[in-house]
Amino acid sequence: MVAGRSSEIRARRLRTLDAVADMSVLPVDEEAAQLWALLRVHRTEAEPDQLSRPAVQHPL
Repeated sequence: MVAGRSSEIRARRLRTLDAVADMSVLPVDEEAAQLWALLRVHRTEAEPDQLSRPAVQHPL
């Protein structure tokens, strides 16, 4: 993962790794993994104009 083509890329990857090192990992069960995969498939198959619109309307 850390091996990159340049020292700049390696440094960026190490900074990212360092930034997330103290994060807690959430457990993912089989059902959650399947639903995430299904969401990714639906997103890939969506019309391009659907992807640019927010799914939820909000005042921001």
